[in-house]
Amino acid sequence: MKKYEVKKAPAKAAGEARVTPAECRPLAEMLDAAAPRKSKAHVSRTLSSTDTANTTTTEVVLLAYDQGDAENTMDTLRAATKSKKCATFGDGGHRYFGARPQPAPVTGDEAVSYKLANRSGEFLERHRVSVVRSGSTVIAFRAANIFDPQVAGAEESGNPADPVVAEAIVDAQLAKLARTK
Repeated sequence: MKKYEVKKAPAKAAGEARVTPAECRPLAEMLDAAAPRKSKAHVSRTLSSTDTANTTTTEVVLLAYDQGDAENTMDTLRAATKSKKCATFGDGGHRYFGARPQPAPVTGDEAVSYKLANRSGEFLERHRVSVVRSGSTVIAFRAANIFDPQVAGAEESGNPADPVVAEAIVDAQLAKLARTK
């Protein structure tokens, strides 16, 4: 994509996440470049905007499942986004808060979106995750930015309040997936 620099995301070992409460695990799994449970294969890339005014990075993770597992992944993810217990949850050393469903892209066989945040020192790291299922492939798009709430006028100086998963990224990835089928 012309407006983005694409890099292979750093490999992460798949491990047992210590998510509390446990029903929030689907939310945490889509924040990580490691393969979630039941996925057969995965690949991850990070896209950074070449526009210096845009501080949002987007990680794209493609996950291969059996058809039933792909559908179940979406069902459990949708349930977790709606659960009041998952408004705040822990994942190992991270504490996420403000988790709530968002309008999902109207594409693929089904899609789920949510947003949440976590503290990173004195900064606030914000995430918007859109997950799209196309057949037995699940694609997670995680847009993130870091915001310094201490800086007056930070939002007006190019640091948007919430990151956005660019439609162009979603469309390009789904078109690429369609060409491989």
